Amino acid sequence: MIAPSVPHHCPDWAIGFPSGIILFLLTKREVDKNRLKQLKVRQKMKASNDGEYESERYRATSLVTEGPTRTKT
Repeated sequence: MIAPSVPHHCPDWAIGFPSGIILFLLTKREVDKNRLKQLKVRQKMKASNDGEYESERYRATSLVTEGPTRTKT
């Protein structure tokens, strides 16, 4: 039996192309998970900032920062 001059094997793209698609899908899934996690954190932060504040407590702090400033003469 005579061996063919060109070996019959699958071309490189036949392995690389499906591997690239699988890698893309796995990466996209991970990015989506991280995005969802960040969205939940932002929603919690927004919810914790809603509501009434004790005006005296925060007014005292703002008066200290708004007080008279010294200038050089």
